Amino acid sequence: MSTELKDLLYIGREEHEWNWKDLYNCKLAIMGSNKLSNKQQLLDNITGQINKVDPKAVFRIGNFLYDKVNLKTSDHRDYYNLVEFENGPTTESFIAREFESRRMDFVQILLKLYSLLLKMPRTDFLPLASYQKSIEGPLIGYLRAAEKMEEGETKDWVLAQFQSLEKIEWIYKNGYTYYVDESKPAEEMSLDLLMGIWSFWALTSTLEEPQQMLLVLDIPKKLTDIDADQSIKEIIKQLITYVSSLPDEITLSIILSTETMFPIPELNIRHQLYLNYDSPDFDWRVAENEEFFLPEIIERWTKHSKTDGIWLDMALGEKKALSEIVEVNIEKGNKC
Repeated sequence: MSTELKDLLYIGREEHEWNWKDLYNCKLAIMGSNKLSNKQQLLDNITGQINKVDPKAVFRIGNFLYDKVNLKTSDHRDYYNLVEFENGPTTESFIAREFESRRMDFVQILLKLYSLLLKMPRTDFLPLASYQKSIEGPLIGYLRAAEKMEEGETKDWVLAQFQSLEKIEWIYKNGYTYYVDESKPAEEMSLDLLMGIWSFWALTSTLEEPQQMLLVLDIPKKLTDIDADQSIKEIIKQLITYVSSLPDEITLSIILSTETMFPIPELNIRHQLYLNYDSPDFDWRVAENEEFFLPEIIERWTKHSKTDGIWLDMALGEKKALSEIVEVNIEKGNKC
């Protein structure tokens, strides 16, 4: 196989072409149950094919069948320091204003999650803060404010949370992976997801050499389910929206993986792949929803198929049935 990353990935027995590096095609949403479909194997095969060609291209954020037992002490770990990143200045330009705005967005989400975890209004545990953008980011201003808080358990907790931002763990194992532990409560899991997305964004903001990347963002069902806390769902939607805008700025392709329809429709993602799933927010077993899919796919899902799906091109209004979706290759005739 050539050491140059190919423009096309071929997915399924039908070898459906995904022009994953093209700006107008580089976003793919995959909706499928981790139990009723082979979605995780598909994600592993896609990232595996790309990682073989370029070991620096693949980044993953999510559960990925999280199991600390399978993480060996020999696995390489990298740690990203967000506090150090926030100690850098913002210059005066349009691009810089966009950069500074996103910096503030992430900090505000962080504080919202702290408020949910502490179960108190933000202004009750952390006062408003100022910062000098010519020498630092907004996080540093809030860190100073935290250090001036009244002594007690709340101050200790907030300072410990800020300190954790100095060592955000990424494990290198067939690409770079930030693990999200689904056994945690929704608020803590959302905080973990924020750390992964924020540190990835910070990393891409400081790259000096061009690098084609693929980010797989696998969102835990607990955060998007129909019964999930609305405040959490809004935060998750906001984070995914930020990620979805990154390919407009850098050479990045994105796979968004969910087990629910939310928030896929709101994101206006052109390419969508649906596998067998079990989510009441848009149930394929309800007659009025069937026309969104294809009759042959619904029949296969009814028979508990794990490897059949439907690929939608929302821009062209096309639907295509795919089988054996775990078959992925970069060059035809070289399937995995």
